[in-house]
Parts: sequence; C-alpha cells; structure tokens
Amino acid sequence: MANKTYKDFPAGTYDTSKIFLQADALTGELEKINLPAINSYYTNIYSNTIAEYNTGTVYNQIKSYTLPANTLAINNDRLELMYAGTCLIGTGSKEIQFIAFNHTATFNSLINARPFVIQLTLTRQTSNTMVLSRILSYNAVTSQVQAHQLPSIDFTTAQPIYLNVKATDPTSIVCFQGHINLIKSI
Repeated sequence: MANKTYKDFPAGTYDTSKIFLQADALTGELEKINLPAINSYYTNIYSNTIAEYNTGTVYNQIKSYTLPANTLAINNDRLELMYAGTCLIGTGSKEIQFIAFNHTATFNSLINARPFVIQLTLTRQTSNTMVLSRILSYNAVTSQVQAHQLPSIDFTTAQPIYLNVKATDPTSIVCFQGHINLIKSI
C-alpha cells in the first residue's frame, strides 16, 4: 500500500459490514472512522400548487391524496402535511377540514384577508395508534395548536387524506399549495 493515494483504489459501494478508515497525512497511520447513525430519511410524496377555491356553503374537497398501505410501517414513521392559502374578504363563516385515517380535524373561525398555513403531523406510535399534531398560523403567528392520540388505526390499508373547505360566501377561501412529506424511521 506504500505510495498509493485514494485514486489508486477502485470505487466501492456502501456496505454496513465494512469499516471506514482514514490515514494520517504525515505518518500514514490508519484509524477507524465511526460514522454517525442515521435514524430517519425524508421524502416528498405529494405536492400541489394549483389554486383551488371553495364552491359554496357545504364542504367541498379541494386537495386529496391516497397514502399507500404500509407506508407508516414502523413506530415513529410520520407524515408532515402543509397547506397554505388565504381567506378572501367576505361575510360569514369560513372553515377548513382535514380528514385522514378516519379522523377529522376542523379549523374554524378563519380570519378574512389573512394568509394561513396549516401544518399537520401524523406520527405512528404503536401498531394501531398515532398522534395527530396540528397548527394553524396567520401571518406567521400561531393561533391554534392541538395534539390528539388516534386509536384503532389500520396502517396495513391504503388511507385517503382530504382537505375540505366551506364558507358562507362562494370562492372566499383559496388554497394555493399543499405538500406531504414522509419521514421514515430506520
């Protein structure tokens, strides 16, 4: 191995049964490198930037996604959802409803002429429970924060996820983007 540099060795593929070594630049002495453990990875599984409006005074679905079966396969796997939009000026009530895993979270008393961001996190706790955390912010100021434990969850079947809106005045809520990120535990 004398007088060889890294360029003299073929490239390998990552193998967890092998070790990594580094050499002292002056003496050439080798030492083992302990790499930090990676405990999760992130994937964007849904993005939609098409502006969509409420159409009337009953809930109508403006964003939807079906989560494939077994996506949240182990404890601490989680989904992070973000929806952003604005409430246009109009009279009457405005509500946003999020539905996932047969659970409904409703955000009501939305404020006119204010942009909003809804952040939801669904974290698998056990083989049949999860925690839903939800935050509603206006102009980057948090106004509603809640967390709920959801029992009797079936992670082995596909699960639809919906965002519904309704308002007294038609087209007074616009949702202009939605993203769902999957964070898998390793």
